[in-house]
Amino acid sequence: PQHLRPDATGAPPPLPGEQPMERPEPSAYTPVDHTEMDETWASDHPFTFQDSIRHVLTKNYFNFKGRARRREFWWWVLAAIIGSFITSALDSVLFGTPSMETGMFNGLFTLAILAPSLGVSARRLHDIGRSGWWQLIGLVPLIGFIVMVYWTVQKSDPGPNEYGPE
Repeated sequence: PQHLRPDATGAPPPLPGEQPMERPEPSAYTPVDHTEMDETWASDHPFTFQDSIRHVLTKNYFNFKGRARRREFWWWVLAAIIGSFITSALDSVLFGTPSMETGMFNGLFTLAILAPSLGVSARRLHDIGRSGWWQLIGLVPLIGFIVMVYWTVQKSDPGPNEYGPE
């Protein structure tokens, strides 16, 4: 029937009594250039998984200053967990390393991500107004882990704080 045919944009026609739906211009879908990410990157810009890993490994490998948003921190944690599973599996398959032991690949991976992990954790704590040294509380069994998780899921301090701009 004529009333069910889409218009020139491919959108279905409105039902009787409805207003036609407005479609955004195709330019609204233009991808954002992510090559110039830095600490002053707009806070409303969504960090993707790849953006976060690239940002931590290239711009902030040994950086303990500034701030890290929740999204950057948690994408990094996910990448570290995935990398640990992959390197443990490689160790198990190639060297017969038991799953509860650290093999060569997993050990090298852990060493490689130690500095950026400490850095992104310090910057995440800076984002909520705490010193990066507070991550040492994670050494306290169970309670330290719970406190760190609680702090890292907190919303960022609005506006600039003593550790940098938002």
